[in-house]
Amino acid sequence: MRILEDKEKFDKEKFDKGNNNFSKEIYAIDKKEGYKIVLKDQKRKLKPSELLKVNTVSNPILQAYIDRTIKSKENAKITNKLIRNEDMTKEEVIKAKKHLKENSLQPALSTRSDDRKLRSSK
Repeated sequence: MRILEDKEKFDKEKFDKGNNNFSKEIYAIDKKEGYKIVLKDQKRKLKPSELLKVNTVSNPILQAYIDRTIKSKENAKITNKLIRNEDMTKEEVIKAKKHLKENSLQPALSTRSDDRKLRSSK
């Protein structure tokens, strides 16, 4: 089970079923008292609406994989925009992106010395 976070936002008038934030940790049910549920390693009793039932995943998706997928999709969007808006072929787009990547400079380092005092600190 996952626990609903930001309970102060969980209001009957403002309840939005699609935008609830649940904890990343997975808890096990210890016992049920009346209609409330007690989880292991938790002291307070929780309502069923504050819990989300999940299945334990033996091989969870790594964050690095998610980041690579997002970066790949963004790269594909850029390619498609260039093909659509600039009337380029796919080969031209790949060549232009490669040329841009090779010729781009790293961000410049700050040239200000660290011993300079800021105006606000007198």
